[in-house]
Amino acid sequence: MKKTLASLIVLSAAAIACGDEGSAPDFNLSGAKALLRKGLDSGSSKAPESNLFKIEANSNVTPVLEGIEVVSAHPISWGVIVTTRATGTDDLRTFYVKPDNTSGELPADIGHFIGENDNGDVAFVTSKVLRKATLTLETIQTTLTRPLVNSMSGNFAIISDNSVHQILNTVNGVRYNVMGCNGPGMVALDATHALIDDCQPNRVIDMATGERTESAPFALNHERVRSENGAVVLTQGLGSDHSLYYLGAVDVHGDITLVNEYGFSPGTPECLSCGSNSVLYKTGDYFIVRELSKVTVVKRGEPNPVFILSGYNVTSISTNDNRVYYLAEDSTGHPITGVYDLVTHENKVVLDSERFTEIHAMN
Repeated sequence: MKKTLASLIVLSAAAIACGDEGSAPDFNLSGAKALLRKGLDSGSSKAPESNLFKIEANSNVTPVLEGIEVVSAHPISWGVIVTTRATGTDDLRTFYVKPDNTSGELPADIGHFIGENDNGDVAFVTSKVLRKATLTLETIQTTLTRPLVNSMSGNFAIISDNSVHQILNTVNGVRYNVMGCNGPGMVALDATHALIDDCQPNRVIDMATGERTESAPFALNHERVRSENGAVVLTQGLGSDHSLYYLGAVDVHGDITLVNEYGFSPGTPECLSCGSNSVLYKTGDYFIVRELSKVTVVKRGEPNPVFILSGYNVTSISTNDNRVYYLAEDSTGHPITGVYDLVTHENKVVLDSERFTEIHAMN
């Protein structure tokens, strides 16, 4: 089933502005290279201490926002999507914040952030899309009853009303029905092709025509990243040891080849329909895998892996600009926040006195 953009999307009448519930908080993203978030007690009636911080280029760690609890923060290519909670309540407010600290408030019922497409447009679970170019919200219009956005990769999203599942092109609004089996799992291969794991043999879809063609048989889980000529997945069954996981490069035809011969033991169990990666990351020509007892780096075109951050239990990773931003513990459980440069191999400990729950490299 195919629909055009005109029949699928209704535009907001005006650009999103700050809401009526009060002025926007004073955000300070200036110079941010990565974000750090602490978890706080949601039942507290006290004004919260700062729980969203930034790592600056000089490795200083300073607050992004003070006196307001931050529930989530998701870097995008042109800033950050931030959700806050009023002290002692469950009242959530969501904002987009640009690097120059200008911001706008989104509707209270926008729901949580799902992802960003290649144009910088941002999708939310409630089937709302914030367009980067105009800062207007568009509502995806489908025949589905109260559709939600389940997942997103590149320009494409899987939407569902728990009865019917569809793959949607978030740029032009074209959509097609798919099966709900295995999530379905999905990864964009380029601007017009995606691979869908919905228990059908023809897993590659041409979003311009809706035609589906057969792909190589391999398990598609949530550990996948976009690559220059398709995608790279971390999956079992590709290498000589079927108990291990291997990196496979998937092209736009659905064919898969080994990136190298190294077999991984991931630190987190895989799943078919998780929303985001937990062990596989990419920056530049580097693929980074958080294994059970180490962090392993594979550089495109080089056969031998490199092991980094030895002696740490790495709990969270985010990557950008050939750097690995990480949260870890040493052998005694002491918290470590640091940055590893994959080009120079310099490991810089930024903090060794505070424990954070999330780290996010700025895009």
